Amino acid sequence: MRIVHLVHRLANPSAGPSYSIRELAAALAARGHDVTVMALHPGPEYWPDTAELRLYHARLDGPLGFSWQMVRDLRQLAKKPLIIHGHGLWSLTNLFNLALPASREAKVVISPHGMLSNYSFATKRPSRLLFWYYLQRPALRRVDCFHATSAQECADIRAIGVRTPVSVIPNGIDIPEIGHPTINRQRQLLYLGRFHPVKGLELLLSAWHQLEQAFPDWRLIIAGPCENAYGTKIKAMARELGCRRVEFPGAVFGETKQSAYASADLFILPSHSESFGLVVAEALARRVPVITTLDTPWHGLKKHGCGWCVESTEATILETLRIAMAKNPAELSKMGVRGRDWMEQEYSWARVTDMTVTTYQWLFQRGVIPKFINEK
Repeated sequence: MRIVHLVHRLANPSAGPSYSIRELAAALAARGHDVTVMALHPGPEYWPDTAELRLYHARLDGPLGFSWQMVRDLRQLAKKPLIIHGHGLWSLTNLFNLALPASREAKVVISPHGMLSNYSFATKRPSRLLFWYYLQRPALRRVDCFHATSAQECADIRAIGVRTPVSVIPNGIDIPEIGHPTINRQRQLLYLGRFHPVKGLELLLSAWHQLEQAFPDWRLIIAGPCENAYGTKIKAMARELGCRRVEFPGAVFGETKQSAYASADLFILPSHSESFGLVVAEALARRVPVITTLDTPWHGLKKHGCGWCVESTEATILETLRIAMAKNPAELSKMGVRGRDWMEQEYSWARVTDMTVTTYQWLFQRGVIPKFINEK
């Protein structure tokens, strides 16, 4: 099968889609499919040699950046049967299907990656709303199938009024080998991810400030690229609150990132909105129990006995942290083992690739609808 994945840019190694697109492309290519990924310059530092990566020079910067050559290549490719799988919204690159010929043979799949959530719309400027009504919404009406990473994201897609099929497939994750646990002088609560208001780091810091004295054997690590206005705000808040055992190590990748997970006793993602939350899956795959919010799709944490999924309020985060941090290491370790078992069963790349290929094949052949595709 000929498959093209298209994304605005892949250069940010901290972004979940940069990882998931790369790994999905590699997994599809390993199955013998002809896979190309298209993006604007600059490219990622690492790319597997099993899938072709085409980088295009952009006219203009930011979300207004686009490439006429990319459009021409897509129009030519779309004359033959293939899958064009677009990732993300709100950039000119993501309007590609408006330029495809009406008589195209290609099938178009779109992964919004959380960009259709209520939170996303609530924080859009008036210019973005104009972009939505005159460009983005018309482009989405020409989609053959959406890809949602959770039932929650499927509901967000349905909320905009489209009745296009939605394939609900989680992001895949690596299931790493686990070595001997790291012995820490202090127990560690870890946040790892972007510094952005949607992540709810104010809730975390406020709760930590109230718990810090009661749990002197714990420290808080807030890892991620913090060289932006929100990062400056969060670090200033930590100083103003007088937090003593909070560290901001910056962006972590590769072995440093793996060490951060290995040293963590507990992981937290206090987000106001997530379509998936890849860091939750990564933590669970490394046997680290998780606290997150009902605004993420991780409601199964309680069912699988590997964490807490609670309201995104300061009082609830505070009380949940109090309960979790009071547990002894053995209790948290057992929760971590259950979390890894869950990841192995439902989030392996083999399972995700099977579901993705089935979706692509169904778009051409139709027939019996797969159980994970919502056709309403």
